[in-house]
Amino acid sequence: MRSTTSPHSDRPGRAAAPRTRGVKAAAAAALVALTLVLGACAPSIRIEAEFPATTVFTVRPQSSGVLLFVRVPASRPSGGIHVERSRGRTFHIPPGHYPPPGQCRVWNPDLPPGRQSKPGPCHRLERRVPPGSILIYG
Repeated sequence: MRSTTSPHSDRPGRAAAPRTRGVKAAAAAALVALTLVLGACAPSIRIEAEFPATTVFTVRPQSSGVLLFVRVPASRPSGGIHVERSRGRTFHIPPGHYPPPGQCRVWNPDLPPGRQSKPGPCHRLERRVPPGSILIYG
């Protein structure tokens, strides 16, 4: 039977490495110190939303005498817009489907959000709102 010895150990059968253990401990201590120093130097930024993520605006369409329309608030609610129509009928406009600011979108309440028409110039779309649809001003 052969016994194993280490150049750093005077006992046969034990592979001790006191130098390695000390180097590892020093490296771990240096890493912790570096993490603390860099963590203290890192800038912290706090972003506060104007509205909570679940804010939903509930609106009733306005009438211009010719068509029904809804204006997206300047705050662009992150939870969408809930539109209440006459006789209790409602529909929801998700935030990802708002028209860009300065543009409009014709919204058909009978279609899902992904099937709605594309946004476009308001002056053109104001003349193309079919009965039962609503013009959404961005």
